[in-house]
Order: sequence, then structure tokens, then C-alpha cells
Amino acid sequence: MDVESSKAAVMKAESPKKHKRRNICLGVTAAVILFIFLLLLILGLTVFKPKQPTTTVDSTSISDLKVSFDTARLRVDVNLTLDVDLSIKNPNKVSVKYKNSSAFLNYRGQVVGEAPIPAAMVGINYPA
Repeated sequence: MDVESSKAAVMKAESPKKHKRRNICLGVTAAVILFIFLLLLILGLTVFKPKQPTTTVDSTSISDLKVSFDTARLRVDVNLTLDVDLSIKNPNKVSVKYKNSSAFLNYRGQVVGEAPIPAAMVGINYPA
């Protein structure tokens, strides 16, 4: 019986150490998870917040201007070609891929022109 009672005494003596180590391990793990969560929350509210892209009209030109007067119907027909160069600066840290699209020119609620936009990918602009 002495052997069994000594084993029980040793197990009881080690038990608080194991609980203390387990509690320390759980505490460190919880602290690391909380730190990572707070870090991602702060980054999500500041750095990863989407920003509006800046669109700039670089140049415009009108060519092939043709004006005709229809006195019988009291109207003026204007036919022209409008060339516009745009640049868009995306301050977000992502790239954008888009498929074929169209740009429409509206005048007083009426579509007066359409321009096709081919598929492309806009990447990240790194400062020089």
C-alpha cells in the first residue's frame, strides 16, 4: 500500500503545476488571438478603407464638325466627333479587372453618343 499511496501523493503534487502551465498557455494563446483581432480591426478601419479614385480629363478635342439647318422642320443637326482622354488614379492597393463596356454621352436626358470600352486590367500605381 505504501507504493500506491506514494504515487497518489506525487500525482496530487504535480496537479497544480500542470494546471498552472495550462492556464499560462491558455492565457498566452488568448492574448495572441486578441492582439491579432485588434490589429486586423485597426487595419480594417484605417489602411484597408476604400478610397475614391481620382478621375482627370487630360485632353478633349472636337473633329469632323458638321452643322446643317433644316428650315422646313425648324431644326439644326450637329454631327461631330468628340475625343476625350481620361486618366484614373486608383489610390487603393488592389487591381481592377473589367470586361467590355460602353460609355454613353447624355444631353438633356437623351443618349447622343456611345463609345465602346475594351476589356482591361488596371493595376496598382506605385509612386516613383
